[in-house]
Amino acid sequence: CQRVLGAGANIAVEYATKRYRSNLINWGMLPFQLEGPTPFGLGDAILVPGIREKLKENSLAAIPAWVVGQGAPRAFTLSIAPLTQDERRILLDGCLINYYKR
Repeated sequence: CQRVLGAGANIAVEYATKRYRSNLINWGMLPFQLEGPTPFGLGDAILVPGIREKLKENSLAAIPAWVVGQGAPRAFTLSIAPLTQDERRILLDGCLINYYKR
């Protein structure tokens, strides 16, 4: 699992299967989507400030993000496809196990 390897999110153009997206959510990983060309490269870090508040508000259509790597930070926009209330709660709790524990 990507989470075990240290990832906190996944960025894709779209998710081919609901199962893959659901697995990301259950592991507490954010299923970001990106339109257009990829604005980052190998070794860049992605900063998404205020994502917890965006999840709480269910305001996920246009999420500001920045590429932090070589040179000055560059802004771009991510999104997350509509989430159910339970999916949002799982992400806010950190993973499915924490959701059930709560």
